[in-house]
Amino acid sequence: TLCMDGAPLARLDGRPCRMAQHTLSVHLPAAMTEPQIEISVDTAGTVRLHAVSLLPADHTDGLRPDAVAALRSLSLSALRFPGGCYAEVYPWKDGLLPPDLRPPIRTDLYDGDFLLRDTYGYDPFDTDIDAFMRLCAAVGAQPELTLPLIRLPLDDAADLVEYCRGGTDTPFGALRAERGHPAPYPVHEWYIGNEVYYFGGEMAQDGALAAEKTAALIRRVRAVDPDARLVLGFCAHRPEWTRAYLQRVGHLADRLSLHFYQTNEVDKNFGRVTDAERAAVLADAFLPELARAEALVRELGLTDVPFSLDEWAYSWGEPGSPQSMITDTQLLLWLMQNADAHHIAKALYFHPVNEGLIRVGPQTTVPDLTGEVFCMASALRGRPRLSCSADGLPAAAAVQGEDGAVLVMTASVDRTADTPVRFSSPLFGGGARVTLRQLIARADGTCEERVTTGTANEGFYLYPGAAALAVIRPED
Repeated sequence: TLCMDGAPLARLDGRPCRMAQHTLSVHLPAAMTEPQIEISVDTAGTVRLHAVSLLPADHTDGLRPDAVAALRSLSLSALRFPGGCYAEVYPWKDGLLPPDLRPPIRTDLYDGDFLLRDTYGYDPFDTDIDAFMRLCAAVGAQPELTLPLIRLPLDDAADLVEYCRGGTDTPFGALRAERGHPAPYPVHEWYIGNEVYYFGGEMAQDGALAAEKTAALIRRVRAVDPDARLVLGFCAHRPEWTRAYLQRVGHLADRLSLHFYQTNEVDKNFGRVTDAERAAVLADAFLPELARAEALVRELGLTDVPFSLDEWAYSWGEPGSPQSMITDTQLLLWLMQNADAHHIAKALYFHPVNEGLIRVGPQTTVPDLTGEVFCMASALRGRPRLSCSADGLPAAAAVQGEDGAVLVMTASVDRTADTPVRFSSPLFGGGARVTLRQLIARADGTCEERVTTGTANEGFYLYPGAAALAVIRPED
């Protein structure tokens, strides 16, 4: 019997030694925020529960509509799946089974439980490849996939490419069509493994061995999709491994993957990064690391292969904070203004859900701090870029807006005092009208918005730790 708060809802009848699936709808009054759901057995015997799932009636592939809407509001250009590190333990073929019959995913490739610590050490496997493609379509993002290289069979990786890109005359392309999608999925960017230089076992010790397996997988991918764009990872902190690897397979890459975090739980500085270090993240951390990567690429003769900064953030594995917002905003502004000059073809923030961009709670989904900044920055997307100096601030980005307006985005890195800022350009005079919108991080992870207006020659103040967007309209 299925009960809610002690009241019977339904009686579920089963046959001996037979599995049966039961589905029913329950209406929960709005005032009932924490109902108690109970399943009781009325007769003697043993009952095995394979899976119990409680989902809102308007869910899509197990995702709440408010979470999907929050992702859509970010105007994401691409989503990468299933990781990250998770790609190396994700058995995509199990996702072809009905959700309730999929074996749970456990991770024993990595030390500790950092991948699944919030879900009791396993993943119930709600999201399969088809569901991910539907999510990308729903939020307007280009789907990108990481192919496992470390432990799962190469056949599985090659079959995934065929499932997504193969024609209906191929075994897995035909299977995709049978499952409701005859046309190939629009996956054009493929990541070959993830951080093999750290987690690849024998391959992490031997770049030549990693290159041999990479080349074998690339041959399989190209056989299915000759136009696939392939992203290969390397590590500037491990130059000998990188040389052995890229000397053999660098010429096969369409992008070279870079990852950057100012801190994370496996780094020695975790929990000890100061406000001064966050304020100087560009000069003291990111730009030196980028310079090491650029030097290695020049040495290996691969300067024609652009970078893919496909993991970047202040940290991973924790929600946004006023501290992380300072680092994330500086990195975002620098990338918007300078990526082309450093041959960075693309950049992907890691990770959007509950780690910086949106917070999905038991009842609601709200923007996280960096998500608010991303939404602010969307006003600059696709517009002609202008040269810009930050007038003493670490980073700024500027574009030409509509009706002759100039849009400038910048940020304060001082969390203790206001920061003076003045806007000037040959495109407008001191009498230009300025509307300055500021996002101020609160300690509880929310943002306060303040708007001030004035003229360019008056000058303005940025609130402590604020991200700011100025819309500057020249005098009539």
